[in-house]
Amino acid sequence: MATDRAEAQDLHCRRLRWRSRRGMLELELVLAPFVTERLDRLSAADQALYEKLLDHDDWDIFEWIQGRRDIPDPDLVRIVEAIRAAAAL
Repeated sequence: MATDRAEAQDLHCRRLRWRSRRGMLELELVLAPFVTERLDRLSAADQALYEKLLDHDDWDIFEWIQGRRDIPDPDLVRIVEAIRAAAAL
């Protein structure tokens, strides 16, 4: 049972890594350190927030991470701040 949970978690992380590959190189370069260094250690709740973030348009995500625009969903603020920290922005 624990193995099934671990396998499901691994599959979920692999899917999030794949979804982190974006059409916008600048965004990929910002997401890459976060995905590499922190994704596996995120709680299930934070992984869900990251997944929710990835549902948005690349330009919106990039602008939020760069701090150029306010994040309209307050739930996403924590995950955007974690991405900024991983990318040392």
